[in-house]
Amino acid sequence: MISIEELSGIIDVLGAATIHEITCTAQEITYARDDEPPAEEDILKMCEKGCSRHFLEKVSCEEIIGMENT
Repeated sequence: MISIEELSGIIDVLGAATIHEITCTAQEITYARDDEPPAEEDILKMCEKGCSRHFLEKVSCEEIIGMENT
């Protein structure tokens, strides 16, 4: 299983990503390791833990759009 730290690093590298993109990436990594791929629900829980541990920070789409206009 992928760790919270690994998942946080993946999200950091991807930048703005949807939960679907995050889930697909995490599942691809575990598949490459011949490990059991995590369910989307497990990925969501890991993202919540990553936020609570300050590995991740939620950013709204409005913030991202606003960044493009500066």
